[in-house]
Amino acid sequence: MTELNKRPENTKPTIAPQRSIKLGKQWKKVSTGSHPNDLKGVNDTIMNKYYRILQLIKEQYLERGTIYFERDYKDDGNDPFALHSFICDKLSFYLECDLLGIMQIHYDFDDFRFEAEVRKLLCIPINTGKCLHKPKQPNLPAFFQGVQNHQDKQYIKTL
Repeated sequence: MTELNKRPENTKPTIAPQRSIKLGKQWKKVSTGSHPNDLKGVNDTIMNKYYRILQLIKEQYLERGTIYFERDYKDDGNDPFALHSFICDKLSFYLECDLLGIMQIHYDFDDFRFEAEVRKLLCIPINTGKCLHKPKQPNLPAFFQGVQNHQDKQYIKTL
């Protein structure tokens, strides 16, 4: 009697073809009325707040001549979560939309004299998204140096 679990000789195991899974941009998937708490409206508010704070940082809080990295990922298909990134040696500011469709602002500071003012601006009411302190490793200046060394030079700018 032949064993049922034994593979016949001279046959190769069947390999299923790999399927590439593409998530698409998460922020585009949240539509008006798709969530009982109007998640699109909340996300739009957080996104607008992010860009207003960033504009204020660039115009009033950073010194002229500051070198920084800035990139808009809204329509970049490489990362389904990222929307925008701004990094210099004093602060990091990053906007993303997570897998659940909730906007998040990630930030970090290093000896930034206007840190208290920016933290006040970042206050977001509970249940309307997230504002998270995400320290860069090993520290922000070293992280920024790595960004300058590895990112495309078109995204490295000076105020």
